[in-house]
Amino acid sequence: MTGLEDPLWLDGRALVQKLLQQLGYDATLHFLNEADFPAKQYWLFHLHEALPPDAIDEERLGHLYDVYQAAEPNNLPLNWDYLLKYLALDSRVVAKAVSAVLEKTNEHPNIAYTLGMLFNPNTEVAKRLPDLFAEDLDLLKRAYLLVEGTEQYSDYEGKVFDWLLDLDPAFIEEYVAWECSRAKRGWLSSRGDHRNFTFIWTRPDYEQIMDKVIDCILRHKHVFMPTDPYLGTFSQSRGEGDQTDGQVQEKQDTYLLRLIDERSDDSVFMECLFGVISRFAPERRHQFVERFVQRNRSFEAFKRLPLEPIGGWVWGSQVSMLQKCVNYWESLLPILNTVELLPHKQHVERCIRGLRAQIEREKKNDFIED
Repeated sequence: MTGLEDPLWLDGRALVQKLLQQLGYDATLHFLNEADFPAKQYWLFHLHEALPPDAIDEERLGHLYDVYQAAEPNNLPLNWDYLLKYLALDSRVVAKAVSAVLEKTNEHPNIAYTLGMLFNPNTEVAKRLPDLFAEDLDLLKRAYLLVEGTEQYSDYEGKVFDWLLDLDPAFIEEYVAWECSRAKRGWLSSRGDHRNFTFIWTRPDYEQIMDKVIDCILRHKHVFMPTDPYLGTFSQSRGEGDQTDGQVQEKQDTYLLRLIDERSDDSVFMECLFGVISRFAPERRHQFVERFVQRNRSFEAFKRLPLEPIGGWVWGSQVSMLQKCVNYWESLLPILNTVELLPHKQHVERCIRGLRAQIEREKKNDFIED
């Protein structure tokens, strides 16, 4: 409700509640129906919100459905919890209300904001979604993705997403495909999704879920940015301090090592996978490089791997950053100390020499600038 629609900025909820207390439901409904004012539909919703549970019946529920069908988008309530008191009359009351809202999306694409609180984990209705939509799962998924498209991120920690996976593990494939369909400028990177997907790695079926992610990514690989693979979205923490929990990291490492064991001969996939791994801390990356050269001795395949993150900017002197890179490349030399891996070792040594030369140039630049 905007100021233009209700210029007096009246507290409709309080006024309707007072009318209900003084006049009762029938008289209040008659009064509102006879009146003609911009906030009328909104106040009719307030009437149903204010009804005590012992005052509801089939007729009043039917009126509520009619109000949802007739309401203009800007008159729809944001509150969904009040519908729970109608469950005794209709177990699908929330689903039917959501369906009425979704029917308006073709004419009003921005209507998604009215569904936001439905997926806020702090609301009562969100906590009961699995039961409330047991018969309407497709409807629930459609509403969820519609809200996701608004980038409100009410489900940042993925609690509702987790419940959706409980109801249908294949939802992860629908989600990735949906993200691909709306990729900006034809590319999708790990920075395009701001959700914290750590919850996937705490699930007992995390391997099966991630296998579905991988399969879907391979089907849509034409939209993924090679320098910042979208797969990284599912293996990085976005929580406080951006640190990955120890147990979660252990599961991730075991899973990624398994992928290397199974797909080391797929150089294109390995390039994508190491695009994710390259963003880990240097000491964490080491085990994956070692596992790869154990499974695949091809120098050409090794040379294609992004062993360090691409991009980023350092203000001021880059000497410290470059030295860390040298330390990382030097740590790889012992695992390449065989005759078969001599070309790999020589490649790493060339990278080290190039980095050291760059360090000397940076030192000179720093000296001149000082």
